[in-house]
Amino acid sequence: YLSAESVSSSSSSDVAMSSPTPETLKQVLEVAMDAGKKAGDIILGNAEGAEITNRKANSRDLLTLIDPLCEKTIKEIVLATFP
Repeated sequence: YLSAESVSSSSSSDVAMSSPTPETLKQVLEVAMDAGKKAGDIILGNAEGAEITNRKANSRDLLTLIDPLCEKTIKEIVLATFP
């Protein structure tokens, strides 16, 4: 976690953080939309239901077999573009 104090007190030898370019932001948005659509296709393809494999924080927060598949798909798509 970076605080304002730690950023402002950093030495000039530290790597400066810069804002992403509009082109980079556009690419990030396109990849995110593609990953979301592919995960959505997985969810819609299993709309009839999926086996519950676990419960997360509470009894209403369910984990199905589809959840890790969607997560894996999103990670693969993002990492293919932004290794």
